[in-house]
Amino acid sequence: MTTLNTTTGKMRVIHEALNSITMDPSTGTQRRLPAKLSYWIARVLTKLQSEYETSEKARLALAEELGTKTEDGQHFEFNAENAALFHSRFAEIQATELTLDLPTIRIDSLESVTIEPGVFMALEGLVID
Repeated sequence: MTTLNTTTGKMRVIHEALNSITMDPSTGTQRRLPAKLSYWIARVLTKLQSEYETSEKARLALAEELGTKTEDGQHFEFNAENAALFHSRFAEIQATELTLDLPTIRIDSLESVTIEPGVFMALEGLVID
């Protein structure tokens, strides 16, 4: 387990990195991974999902405060002033530092998967020697 100081934006990078491990780019389907690796990815994604849901609730509350729902009720419309205010406030939310306890995995558990260097950079602190 490692304690990671992060932001919502950094969490998205970690999420995308994990998706690049699990998805086969040639077919667009999930790869079959060793059980330990699959379990680790699932644990990390579960913890990230909880924080995403909190961020999404804050985004929706902000949109409801500053915008007006479209006729279909699926989106929000903003006047120019409120649009700028919405983006500014939501950027503050996304920049808020979070501390997450995330499981680590040993690098030898990743031997069965080809991983780009950028993915390792995104997973810094989560993959150990």
